[in-house]
Amino acid sequence: MAAAGRAVVAVRVNNNIASGRAERVGSACAQYRQAKGSYPQSLRELVPEFLPAVPRAKPVAMFSDFRYEPAGNRHRLAWRVFPPRGWKFVFVEDGVVGFNER
Repeated sequence: MAAAGRAVVAVRVNNNIASGRAERVGSACAQYRQAKGSYPQSLRELVPEFLPAVPRAKPVAMFSDFRYEPAGNRHRLAWRVFPPRGWKFVFVEDGVVGFNER
C-alpha cells in the first residue's frame, strides 16, 4: 500500500512540475513573439535569449519531453500525463489548457 501511495504522489508531483514548466515555456514563446514578430518554429529557437535551455516537461526518464507543434494557425505545447493516459496541452497564443486523450 505504501509503495502505491508513493507512486501516486510521484505522478502528481511530476504532472505539476510539467504544468509549471509549460507556463514558463509558453511565456518564453510570447516574449519571442514580441521580440521577433512571430512564434518560434521550434523550442530550440528560444535558447539562450528566452530560456537557458529547452526544459524537459518532467524530471522522469519516460515520456518527459515537450512536443511543440503547429495546430492550425496556433502552436501547441503538449506533454504526456499519467493517469489517465493522454496529453495535456497549452496553445501558446492564448494560454488555454486543454486535455486530449490520444
